[in-house]
Amino acid sequence: MKIKILLMFILIGFNLSGQNEFNNWFFGVGNGLNFSGPIPTQILGSPMVQTEGVAAVSDATGGLLFYTNGVTVYNRLNLVMGNGTGLLGDGSSTQSSIIIQKPLSLTNYYIFTADADVGADGIRWSEVNMSLNGGLGGVTANKNILLRTPSCEKLCAVRHCNGKDIWIISHDWNSNVFTSWLIDGVNTPGMLTVWSISGTIVSGVNQSPYGQLKASSDGKRLGASYYGLPNGGTNRVEVYDFNNITGIVSNAITLTSTDIGPYGCEFSKSGRMLYATTNQGRLFQWDLCSPNPAASKVLITNSGPFFGSLQMANNGKIYISRGPQPFLCSINFPEIYGIGCGFGLNSVPLTGNAMFGLPNFPSYYQDPFISDITINQVDCNSFCFSYPSPVAQCGVSLLTYQWVFNDGTTQNGLTACKTFPSNQTVLFRIIRPCSIDSIQVGVTITGVIIPPAPIFHN
Repeated sequence: MKIKILLMFILIGFNLSGQNEFNNWFFGVGNGLNFSGPIPTQILGSPMVQTEGVAAVSDATGGLLFYTNGVTVYNRLNLVMGNGTGLLGDGSSTQSSIIIQKPLSLTNYYIFTADADVGADGIRWSEVNMSLNGGLGGVTANKNILLRTPSCEKLCAVRHCNGKDIWIISHDWNSNVFTSWLIDGVNTPGMLTVWSISGTIVSGVNQSPYGQLKASSDGKRLGASYYGLPNGGTNRVEVYDFNNITGIVSNAITLTSTDIGPYGCEFSKSGRMLYATTNQGRLFQWDLCSPNPAASKVLITNSGPFFGSLQMANNGKIYISRGPQPFLCSINFPEIYGIGCGFGLNSVPLTGNAMFGLPNFPSYYQDPFISDITINQVDCNSFCFSYPSPVAQCGVSLLTYQWVFNDGTTQNGLTACKTFPSNQTVLFRIIRPCSIDSIQVGVTITGVIIPPAPIFHN
């Protein structure tokens, strides 16, 4: 007797989009890359020239919607979007912009911008309605609305624990205060604001606010680079805990305070490894699960100036801008500690120079959430399910893995075995603090075995 495996899906709570929203990258001098496959391919036609921070967003199928340097917004035809000029980011701001889809909306997006050099324009937001201009989109009357000033050149986005709302996070200037804005699709951005104190006071020369602020894929940690340079600047890389329920930043750990010019930073997909670059051309790695994360620092490469932004792609690799050069560098195996992480100097050739910025994407789409389930037949009507062991993480809440059977019994853990007297369904659940990811597997005792299909987050 053979077993036929049929797959169905149960959606619980908010259905997160996949990674296709960040398939298309635009940056530097007219560069465009598409990451829909394992190897990035060139996109031609971008008129954008930007020294540092940029952002882009695509639809759920990977079709480009729009991109921006924080000053001008370009639509999918590489034309200036309606009312898409005069945003108050800056061409020389590390994270000049970030784009999120407005919660509860199918058509509207928010662009958050950060001014350069502690400028008076600070952190602001504008709204894009994609139903305008025949589907090419347009910036609405909600444009350049002030949230906070003065501020560092730092912006990142983290999914709230409820799986629906979004936190936008930045760092104040001349302060050790982080500001978190809860974006829920109901209240206007800025109405729900949280302030928290953690880490070093960012002050001194104006170079100190330079550098990326990034979040781990699970939204539990933040990493920050503070550029500084020798003239009284900050010159630090720090990592923090982030509570994606309350928006509080806490428990700062200084990873380095002796290296000159930290600029870029990025987590591996698991959140275990943190990488940072400097304007001296150095790339460092830390294992955040080690007993003393600061002591785990490894110099991966010293390739000469200037290393800029880091950004993880859908293929799990981390890419590094090195401006002005006509290529991107890469970290090919980010979860491996030490030089085995596989640094590549000239990994992606470009049509124009990379400069110092890469697209500033929210972190919450990067985690695959549920991986493929393996099903092994034991005998005629008995079989075992197994879920792959997750990559070792630290500093995050423990998850519960649960298998639920038709007869009401449950088994916890990464594996479960069961004998079925008749057609059955098995529900596999990953129970998180504020959400449940699940897939339902149907088992019919007839026919042939059909392998499992891709699995989605709920």
